[in-house]
Amino acid sequence: MTSAITRLRLLGDNADELTKWQADVELREAKNERERARKEREARAQQASNDWTNWYARIDERIAEHFKLNFSRDGWLTDSIGGAIGKHTRKVADDLEKEITPLREELRAATSKLQERHASLPRYNYTAFWPGPRLVERIEFGPSAPVWEIIICGPKADGTYWVECRTADGRVHRAMLESRA
Repeated sequence: MTSAITRLRLLGDNADELTKWQADVELREAKNERERARKEREARAQQASNDWTNWYARIDERIAEHFKLNFSRDGWLTDSIGGAIGKHTRKVADDLEKEITPLREELRAATSKLQERHASLPRYNYTAFWPGPRLVERIEFGPSAPVWEIIICGPKADGTYWVECRTADGRVHRAMLESRA
């Protein structure tokens, strides 16, 4: 038996209404069948995806259980790994200390040598070579407070001043000030 679609193609415009109607029904049924097959394929693909997802979830649960059992605060792996890390840390610290100690001694020797050299150098008096008048002021902050000495020299031709402040314990603070600043 030939399908209504084939008869419609053969007869063309001469086909009767029944053949046209049957061909239309067959076309709709074929379209519905293709749609149903597509939905079945998608459902099978979704089911396969869910199977893999479930499989991954089961593996993740097993791994989490393993970590919880062995790496918890009381787990045997935690103690073993912590002991190994502690021993390694102590060894590294000892090795570093062995290497740093001679360097520290060299630095102390060089620093003390520089301090001795600095102490033997003559002190440079900046204020002796600064042109212009000098103002020397002694400041007492109270009866038992130390005395400070402030020396102001200048101005030079460019309008700068030299200021020194000597504290009671011998420290000297110096600054060059511009009059326009």
